[in-house]
Order: sequence, then structure tokens, then C-alpha cells
Amino acid sequence: MCNHVAVQFNRGIGIGAGVGHTLLGDRARPRRSSWAIIRRVAGIFRPYRLSVLGLLATVTASALIGLAPPLLFARVIDNISKTKDAGQVDVDAALIFLAVVAGALLSVLQSFLNNRVGQGVMYDVRNRLYAHLQKMSLRFFTSTRSGEILSRLNNDVSGIQDAVTNSFTSVYSNLIIVVTTVVLMAFLDWRLTIIALAALPLFIVPTRIVGNVQRRLLARTQERLGDMN
Repeated sequence: MCNHVAVQFNRGIGIGAGVGHTLLGDRARPRRSSWAIIRRVAGIFRPYRLSVLGLLATVTASALIGLAPPLLFARVIDNISKTKDAGQVDVDAALIFLAVVAGALLSVLQSFLNNRVGQGVMYDVRNRLYAHLQKMSLRFFTSTRSGEILSRLNNDVSGIQDAVTNSFTSVYSNLIIVVTTVVLMAFLDWRLTIIALAALPLFIVPTRIVGNVQRRLLARTQERLGDMN
């Protein structure tokens, strides 16, 4: 019966089992496919789809503009050392300045949209979570520790907020930067690009190891926070 109560609680908030630990432990966690969780998350973001599209466009534009200064600096150096075209150097310097200003403005817009989406989603999640708690039976509150409920309300939702406002944007931005940088490197010199990409496993493997350790520590921290409350 306790397992059934935990399953109903997770279903009611509309997020799925992928967020945080269940109130009654891992054994009570309902099994859902990744696509089911993605559909639930997409439903939460649906009211903010225009802001999300604007955020993605802003991140993409910022990443692309970030490639301009290095190319322009290279052209300035070539002009100074070879052609000595002072007029072209002035034009390139002005373009570098404009690229930096545009990048700064896009960063401000990105921060605004990021916080708008993140805070809006968290507002909706907290309201849905609170409304669902009001519908739970007395058996749920007598069979579940109050500390675990508080941990779900405070710590787990804060973890969602961090994922929405920071992790998602960082992952997408880094993906765009990596793709555009690799394309640019291949355009400039494909041989050096292959050498650079060959060294990637030296960075990916340690990152995955550290990430797995962090996930285990985070899960343990959430459990300890539930015990403390």
C-alpha cells in the first residue's frame, strides 16, 4: 500500500520518476520510459515555448558571434604583418568591437529569458506539487516521514530549478560552441582538427567518472537531508 501511495504522489505532480528520490525510497520508484518523462517535461515547458525558442535562438546567436573576434584578430595580424593595409585594420577593429558589444547584449537577453523560463516553470511546479499534496490521503502522511516530504518540496524542486536555469542552457550552449568550433577548425586546417579531436577521450573519460561520482554523492546528500528534516 505504501508503494502505491508513493507512485500516486509521483504521478500527481506531473514530472515523473526522474526527478529526485521518491519519498519512500528507491524501491518505491515507478518505472517510466525516457520518452514518457520527456513528454511530461515538455508539457511543463509548453506555456513558455516562445520564451524557450527565443532563449535557444539567443544562445545560438551568441555562440556564433563568439567565433567572430578570433577570426578578425587573425585577419588584423595578417594585415599588419603582410599587406599593412591600415584601412582594413580599422574596419576589422570596428567589427571586433561590434561583435563584443553584440555578444554582451545577447548575454543580457539570454539571462533574462533564462530566468523568465526557469522561475516560471518552478512557480508552476511548486503550485502543482502543493495542490497535489492537499489531495493526498491521511495514510500517506502517517506512513511517510515529514522530513522526506519537506526534502521533496525544498531540495528536489531546487534541484529542478538549477537544471532548468543553468544545466540546460549550458549544455545547449556548449554543444553549439563545440559544433561550430569543430567546423571552423576543419575549414582552417583539417589535419590539425583531427589531431585535436584525437585528444578528446583524455578529457571525456575523467569527466564521466567525476560525473558518476557526483550523481552518487548528490543522491546520498538528498537522503541525508530527508533524514535531517
